[in-house]
Amino acid sequence: MSYKVVFLLTALCFISCQGSKQKPVVQEEIGISSVLPGQDVLTVDLDSIAYEKQMPLSAFFKDVRYIPLETTRESLLGRINQLCMQGDTIFVLDGVMARSVLMFRKDGSYIGMVGSRGEGPSEYVAPTDCGIAGDQFYIFDSRKQCILYYGLPDMKFSHAVTLKQQQNARSRYIGIDGNRIYADVYFPGTSPSYLVQELDSAAQVVNKWISKDAYNRGYHSDTYFTGESFFSKTSVGIRFKHLASDSVLAIGKNGIYPYLSFSYQDRPTSAAVKEHAERSGEKDILKSLTRLGGVHNIQHYTEGERFILFFFSRGNYLNHFIYDKKTQECRVGIFLHDKVSPKLMDQSVVPIPVWEDDENVYFYIHPMEVSRFVGMLKSGEITCQPDDKTALSRLDEETNPVLICYRK
Repeated sequence: MSYKVVFLLTALCFISCQGSKQKPVVQEEIGISSVLPGQDVLTVDLDSIAYEKQMPLSAFFKDVRYIPLETTRESLLGRINQLCMQGDTIFVLDGVMARSVLMFRKDGSYIGMVGSRGEGPSEYVAPTDCGIAGDQFYIFDSRKQCILYYGLPDMKFSHAVTLKQQQNARSRYIGIDGNRIYADVYFPGTSPSYLVQELDSAAQVVNKWISKDAYNRGYHSDTYFTGESFFSKTSVGIRFKHLASDSVLAIGKNGIYPYLSFSYQDRPTSAAVKEHAERSGEKDILKSLTRLGGVHNIQHYTEGERFILFFFSRGNYLNHFIYDKKTQECRVGIFLHDKVSPKLMDQSVVPIPVWEDDENVYFYIHPMEVSRFVGMLKSGEITCQPDDKTALSRLDEETNPVLICYRK
């Protein structure tokens, strides 16, 4: 597969999976090898991409529709931590205020809550992740370290599986691919510590991937890793990224391998970041990366059959990244701009990408920006289609997040 942005077969490292097929075996040390045969690495050369202050979404999408999520006492959301779709149903995880997964139709009308909150074996307390695995929907409870499964489409509780991790290891995010479960690891209480664990369908650890020490020494050889790591579950596979990393890994049946990385002049090395942190007495590695102008904190990563979208930090600036796989166009900019609703993007109402299906790419407006969005609607600064105008006219400053639907 050829991409306009530079694809390189490089010596970027991945952590290979070589566990026993006869029985679960926890590997104590994983060797570092070259990139998987036949796999290309998408290397984004920031020095060769025209940097835009305002990046037009109209260059990628035909038109825009708005979906206000119904606001009731039962459906009130604080923010969207995770979103996914199945048929006509939108699943929204709010782990901050609602602390539950709520269901809406694609017209924004409220359906109900998935499962129930509580301490019972079929209930969840602290949901931090959710997704779709085959014919089941799952919710991960980080406090209970438990995956709860619900049948689709009736959403009846099926069963729960508790992660059987060792040495007080904890997880906040998971990815499921067939019978494989992948979990991030924090507060492992062991040395060496790992960033990713593979578990079987019974949630028993069968592989530990990416030793932090080995990652610092080998993977990309110039990226310092610390803090939080998490997954992005996409319609085309599972992606893994780390807070202080400038790279995205792909997780597949043959192992973990580099998928996307940044290239630019004066890229800070692991040694340079560590030296700066020690010299300045800075305990937060991200602050050293920021002061050295490094790329880090890839967030809101969304990938479908056609687009890759996310934010990333370089220095003190938050940047938007959009890549169109069909046209092979890659663009990077500070502000998003839309010719359909030009004032929307100019007033710091920043749409956040969350999902892609066959026809559309979905963004949402953060609750903290809804009041500004409502004010612009009332003043006529935002234009919209007649069908949307009626629904949007009922919004007030205490409304739920609004989904923005861009048609491909």
